[in-house]
Amino acid sequence: MTAEEKIAKPTALITGLNGYLAGRTAELVLKAGFRVRGTVRSKEAGLRTKAALCSLGYSEDDIELVVISHLCQQGALDRAADGMKLQPSQSEQ
Repeated sequence: MTAEEKIAKPTALITGLNGYLAGRTAELVLKAGFRVRGTVRSKEAGLRTKAALCSLGYSEDDIELVVISHLCQQGALDRAADGMKLQPSQSEQ
Protein backbone atom coordinates (compact mmCIF):
# COMPACT_ATOMS: atom_id res chain seq x y z
CA MET A 1 0.00 0.00 0.00
CA THR A 2 1.36 3.39 -0.95
CA ALA A 3 1.55 6.36 1.40
CA GLU A 4 -1.16 8.06 -0.67
CA GLU A 5 -3.49 5.08 -0.25
CA LYS A 6 -2.94 5.10 3.51
CA ILE A 7 -3.80 8.80 3.65
CA ALA A 8 -6.90 8.32 1.49
CA LYS A 9 -8.39 5.69 3.81
CA PRO A 10 -9.82 6.97 7.07
CA THR A 11 -8.41 5.36 10.20
CA ALA A 12 -10.39 4.26 13.24
CA LEU A 13 -8.72 4.04 16.64
CA ILE A 14 -9.87 0.99 18.60
CA THR A 15 -8.58 0.49 22.13
CA GLY A 16 -8.07 -3.00 23.52
CA LEU A 17 -7.93 -4.50 20.02
CA ASN A 18 -7.25 -8.02 21.22
CA GLY A 19 -10.45 -8.09 23.29
CA TYR A 20 -13.54 -9.83 21.94
CA LEU A 21 -15.72 -6.75 21.37
CA ALA A 22 -12.90 -4.66 19.96
CA GLY A 23 -11.90 -7.46 17.60
CA ARG A 24 -15.44 -7.78 16.27
CA THR A 25 -15.63 -4.00 15.95
CA ALA A 26 -12.37 -4.03 13.98
CA GLU A 27 -13.88 -6.55 11.55
CA LEU A 28 -16.82 -4.23 10.89
CA VAL A 29 -14.59 -1.17 10.56
CA LEU A 30 -12.26 -2.91 8.10
CA LYS A 31 -15.23 -4.22 6.13
CA ALA A 32 -16.49 -0.63 5.86
CA GLY A 33 -13.20 0.39 4.19
CA PHE A 34 -11.36 1.96 7.10
CA ARG A 35 -7.87 1.29 8.40
CA VAL A 36 -7.61 0.23 12.04
CA ARG A 37 -5.13 1.50 14.60
CA GLY A 38 -5.53 -0.67 17.66
CA THR A 39 -4.03 -0.49 21.10
CA VAL A 40 -2.84 -3.67 22.80
CA ARG A 41 -1.01 -4.39 26.06
CA SER A 42 1.54 -6.72 24.49
CA LYS A 43 3.04 -7.08 21.05
CA GLU A 44 2.41 -10.83 21.05
CA ALA A 45 -1.32 -10.43 21.72
CA GLY A 46 -1.54 -7.76 19.06
CA LEU A 47 0.21 -9.90 16.47
CA ARG A 48 -2.20 -12.79 17.16
CA THR A 49 -5.17 -10.48 16.67
CA LYS A 50 -3.66 -8.98 13.52
CA ALA A 51 -3.06 -12.48 12.12
CA ALA A 52 -6.67 -13.43 12.89
CA LEU A 53 -7.98 -10.36 11.05
CA CYS A 54 -5.67 -11.02 8.10
CA SER A 55 -6.92 -14.61 7.95
CA LEU A 56 -10.37 -13.14 7.27
CA GLY A 57 -8.98 -11.45 4.16
CA TYR A 58 -8.09 -8.01 5.49
CA SER A 59 -4.79 -6.44 4.47
CA GLU A 60 -1.93 -6.34 6.94
CA ASP A 61 -1.32 -2.77 5.75
CA ASP A 62 -4.74 -1.74 7.07
CA ILE A 63 -4.05 -2.88 10.64
CA GLU A 64 -1.65 -0.91 12.81
CA LEU A 65 -0.76 -1.91 16.37
CA VAL A 66 0.22 0.43 19.19
CA VAL A 67 1.54 -1.29 22.31
CA ILE A 68 0.52 0.45 25.54
CA SER A 69 1.68 -1.66 28.44
CA HIS A 70 0.56 0.74 31.19
CA LEU A 71 -2.62 2.61 30.32
CA CYS A 72 -2.61 4.54 33.62
CA GLN A 73 0.60 6.39 32.79
CA GLN A 74 0.12 10.02 31.84
CA GLY A 75 0.05 10.41 28.05
CA ALA A 76 -0.29 6.67 27.45
CA LEU A 77 -2.72 7.17 24.56
CA ASP A 78 -0.87 10.10 22.98
CA ARG A 79 1.04 7.99 20.46
CA ALA A 80 -2.07 5.99 19.56
CA ALA A 81 -4.12 9.15 19.01
CA ASP A 82 -1.38 10.99 17.10
CA GLY A 83 -2.75 12.18 13.77
CA MET A 84 -6.29 11.00 14.46
CA LYS A 85 -9.17 13.32 13.59
CA LEU A 86 -12.50 13.50 15.38
CA GLN A 87 -15.32 12.65 13.01
CA PRO A 88 -18.75 13.63 14.34
CA SER A 89 -21.46 11.04 13.97
CA GLN A 90 -24.25 11.72 11.50
CA SER A 91 -26.63 12.34 14.39
CA GLU A 92 -24.38 15.20 15.58
CA GLN A 93 -24.20 16.92 12.20
